[in-house]
Amino acid sequence: MSKEILPQRFVWLIGVGIAVVALLLGSAFYRAWDTNRGLRSELSTLKPMLTAAMAEQQMLQTQLAYVQSDEYVESWSQTHARMARQDETLVILVQATPSPVPVAPPVEATPTPEPVPFWLQWWRTLLGE
Repeated sequence: MSKEILPQRFVWLIGVGIAVVALLLGSAFYRAWDTNRGLRSELSTLKPMLTAAMAEQQMLQTQLAYVQSDEYVESWSQTHARMARQDETLVILVQATPSPVPVAPPVEATPTPEPVPFWLQWWRTLLGE
């Protein structure tokens, strides 16, 4: 009888061990699947941002190439710094200033009386002041 109980206990222990391992594997698989789903949704929101950032980078690289060119330096020096080449004459147009318009003196405003608190109004009304 003791020989039969020993194998049954081992079978029972092996069965419980397999169930525990299956439960742990199932839990790990569910966590991995949930993490994967979250990462995929985050990836779908980040793709448009990546595309926009890449377009902005391309635009900035194009602008950098233009700013580093001699054409830009010449354009900037003529428009912003008001420089001219040695064989050019710089002409600066001076705009005529309009004649001054007389300004009317400000009208003095009459001072507004300070509001009297309601309890003081009642006091004066009751006492006849």
